[in-house]
Amino acid sequence: MKFEKDGPNGNQKLIEAGLNVKNLSPTSLTFNDKFENIEIILQEINNIFQIKGSLPLDLIVASNITKEFSRILSEFLDTIKPQSPLTKLKKEADEILKQHLFLGNYFVNLAKMLSKFPYFVSLDFNEKNALFKRFWQIFHILERCYQAAEYFGEDLNDFRFVIGNKHFVDLENLHDFFNETEKSKDAQIFLTPLLNRAPYILTLFKRLRITVVELAYISLLALWFCFA
Repeated sequence: MKFEKDGPNGNQKLIEAGLNVKNLSPTSLTFNDKFENIEIILQEINNIFQIKGSLPLDLIVASNITKEFSRILSEFLDTIKPQSPLTKLKKEADEILKQHLFLGNYFVNLAKMLSKFPYFVSLDFNEKNALFKRFWQIFHILERCYQAAEYFGEDLNDFRFVIGNKHFVDLENLHDFFNETEKSKDAQIFLTPLLNRAPYILTLFKRLRITVVELAYISLLALWFCFA
């Protein structure tokens, strides 16, 4: 399968690797009903990563990488933010399958988001796949916790968690959430690791009141240092 603390030195490395995406042609984020099959999802992501961009010389002296990546990230967040009012997710196979369709589009659009980032799109195909393979799950957990904290507020005793953009689950009451059906197995691959780790990160995000700029900074660290 393909898709396979702020110290002065760390900050300086990020700043020296700054970006400016205003000269890039935007890759539109989309929602497509065909992204319900894992093989189709992976093929679409591979197609996106086949496109290699050049690194403009003026990016070498670009300003703040976190600020610029925040702009790219904000566009992505706007396309998947919760739609009010959220309803509690039922555990029927059809409902889980709808979440699988959302996740398929989520990961395709995540690949498109990264392809707006010059320092990512200028990498070779195999390098993109290697980074994305390790990045997507970390980012997915971070982004979902951010969305939940934004939507439901900062109450540390509130463990409602955004699933897709129309539903939520209570992380304290997940017993027998998934039906053991063939239709729901693909969704479980993506949702189970997310739901297992989410309570700890959600509490931390609420306690620290994470902003989108801070989320962007954490995401960049996860992207570039996920091999460590």
